Amino acid sequence: MAHCFWADRRTRTPILIIWVASFGGALHASVTTFFYLEVGASEIEIGYIGFLMSLGAMVLSPLAGYVLDTYGPFAPIFVTAGVSSVNCGANLGRFCFDI
Repeated sequence: MAHCFWADRRTRTPILIIWVASFGGALHASVTTFFYLEVGASEIEIGYIGFLMSLGAMVLSPLAGYVLDTYGPFAPIFVTAGVSSVNCGANLGRFCFDI
């Protein structure tokens, strides 16, 4: 099946992007636990964090699909990019200026 997606020029780029993103996520997943331990989370709290991340994906995926089907790709991309930008800007200020 992967060969069929790769052979078709229309699906080659999206499939390649998904493969690269999945590979990068897989590399990062092995060190996430050590990061949580370094910032002071206990083993139980790490389990809670994993549960909440999975719950968020299960709950919000149908909503994201509905928004994509209804409004097209621009609205979800614009909202997620805006929220990420605000969050990164707030964290940058906190780390740079010791707020």
